[in-house]
Amino acid sequence: MNLGPEFSLFETLPRAETLGVLNDPMPRNVDALLLGRGIKKLYCHQSEAVDAFRRGEDIVVSTGTNSGKSLCYQIPLLIKAEEEPFARSLMIIPTKALAQDQAERLEKLGESIGLRVATYDGDTPKSRRSSIRQVANVIISNPDMIHAGMLPGHELWVKFLRSLRLIVLDEVHVYRGVFGSHVAHILRRLLRLAEWHGNRPQIIACSGTIPNAAEHFEALTGRKPHLIDRDGSPQGRRVYAVLNVGAFQNNEDLTPNQVTGRLLADLSMEHRHTIAFNRSRVSTEAVLKHAHQRLVDNDDEPVIVESYRGGYTATERRTIEKRLHKGIVRGVSATDALELGIDVGSLDTVILNGYPGSVASARQRAGRAGRGLTESLVIYIPHDDPLEQFMAREPDRLWNGPAEPARIDLHNPYIERSHLLCAASERALSPSELEAYSSTALTCAEGLERAGELRFQAGRFFYPSHESPASNVQIRGTSGDEFRLMVNGEVIGTMEYWRALMECFPGGVYLHRGRSYVVEHLNLPGRMVDLRIQDVGYGTQSHVQSTIRPLVEYFREGDFSMHRVEVTHLVTGYKVTGFRRGVEESHHELELPPYKIETSALRIEVPDLVPDDDGIAALHAVEHALLVIAPLLAGCDRQDLGSTWYLLEPTVLRPAIYLFDSVPGGIGLCEQLVHDRVRWLDTALELLRSCGCEGGCPNCLLLTRCPYGNDSLSKSGGIQLLESIRARLG
Repeated sequence: MNLGPEFSLFETLPRAETLGVLNDPMPRNVDALLLGRGIKKLYCHQSEAVDAFRRGEDIVVSTGTNSGKSLCYQIPLLIKAEEEPFARSLMIIPTKALAQDQAERLEKLGESIGLRVATYDGDTPKSRRSSIRQVANVIISNPDMIHAGMLPGHELWVKFLRSLRLIVLDEVHVYRGVFGSHVAHILRRLLRLAEWHGNRPQIIACSGTIPNAAEHFEALTGRKPHLIDRDGSPQGRRVYAVLNVGAFQNNEDLTPNQVTGRLLADLSMEHRHTIAFNRSRVSTEAVLKHAHQRLVDNDDEPVIVESYRGGYTATERRTIEKRLHKGIVRGVSATDALELGIDVGSLDTVILNGYPGSVASARQRAGRAGRGLTESLVIYIPHDDPLEQFMAREPDRLWNGPAEPARIDLHNPYIERSHLLCAASERALSPSELEAYSSTALTCAEGLERAGELRFQAGRFFYPSHESPASNVQIRGTSGDEFRLMVNGEVIGTMEYWRALMECFPGGVYLHRGRSYVVEHLNLPGRMVDLRIQDVGYGTQSHVQSTIRPLVEYFREGDFSMHRVEVTHLVTGYKVTGFRRGVEESHHELELPPYKIETSALRIEVPDLVPDDDGIAALHAVEHALLVIAPLLAGCDRQDLGSTWYLLEPTVLRPAIYLFDSVPGGIGLCEQLVHDRVRWLDTALELLRSCGCEGGCPNCLLLTRCPYGNDSLSKSGGIQLLESIRARLG
């Protein structure tokens, strides 16, 4: 494999193991069971977790990928099953694939003591669900099933809830943003019902390395944990290569997806087990397509490379997972669906096709390569995107700097409202419970009572219906139904409402498991997308325009203010782009309905801007620079934030820039930016100054989704305007 003549390297040195000693001996049967599995020693973080568990503490373990975090909860599960045979435990896993993987590993570990482990999710046959509730020692589920299946039907779970002694939360760093905010409410509902049955289960959580693991645990559960963040596991030398596409071209005009596909194929042919992580489903499928073509061109079998992402059917997922376990598949193109701790065997190489959206996620993915002291390689391929190129220019920030904190917002009005309705339907809510639930819960419940959605009588809030509202609450979003993707009457996947508007418009190209489809019809009332199989040599990208209407101002300090706003998104058209890099072929207009949300936004007023062509170009450049850097400080994905600018903002009659939470109701991202605005402005200036171009380029200022086509941008004007805004802050 030849990476090309121009790539940068960064490496971490090997780290020796640090062993721990238990304060009290392990129960004899558990000790024998571990020895039988070849586990003769514990790392210091593992022994600390076992000791804290035996003291009855709630625990959060925050250590690196492949550090053996699983034993931090597997051993307590085994101890509890040994000491109290009728005790129940619940493992909450964010994805079905990871749940299946954990179930197999735990079942093998505990088979000699008769540990009964079962998964309980949407794929579990209804004929098996009753027996699982009655006999399983450990039930492994996901937040979706607990929310929509277990809690609304908790009358069927009385025996389980009374005997529930331990709750395991794996991969809690995933529970951030909208999804994490929903999960925090689900956990409060679960713990409330357990308490109603006279029970207070311990909680053990495992997280990737985030700087606020204890704070995040408390936000999710309402409890203060014992934090374990000293990693005792060994780590081999890891080499990080930053590979810009230009270093790989050899006189070809290639895209990052093509380069990733070729590398994935080449590494697989060399028997280097490799995962290529991609930012989107579309990129995942494009990489697979290019990898298969590379394999065919080299007379090799395409079956050694597969794809894995959300939207596949349960049968497809299980088949792919089995082939990964068996080593039939040596390379996989994946989204973050394989970022978590699914055991896919020993990996030699990880390819990051684009910046994953956060430093924490980049490190989580990179950590999948290498076991113990085995050396490994991580290849980062930045796209023509300012944030990605900024991280490529500063690899120390990516691999050694502080990771972003995980953030949730328990007070998002849309999310809190929906879960209070669910909680009241499960058991009537008292005012004292609501005050303990969150600082805004009682006010929210009173608003629901005035709206007729709750009824207050006998000192409690009742839900006035026998049907649970849980099925109407989408916990991996705040609103919107799922669309079914249809080919010749067969469902091949699903997609959220907003994603369908932006990706599955008529004429759009959709990729699925290496095959390309063209959208024939977007059926909005029926929530269906009709596709036809067609091999095309191009891709499509939508144009989205956003307008903002301020509703209420609730914070102001100088030129910075916070507002509740109504944001209207409109998909106005799309462009057809050839697979050759940067070749734009045509534009097409669309007539789709607007999509409106109410959310939070920050506004930066620019009172001294001269409203001429230079002023417009400077203002536009500052908007781009601030939007590029914002995810680094807000701890979110780029798509979680949006922006726009006004030369004359209608309510203040002066130039202004808006950044807003893309999530209905907001999740506190803009509040974080306002709080950290000095560092935000300084880093935006660093972005522009660190790039060697003169007038702005894809490495610092140009955005692919700019609704104005990146017209009227001035890098020098943007730097001057940022300096002016920064100077007024002092």
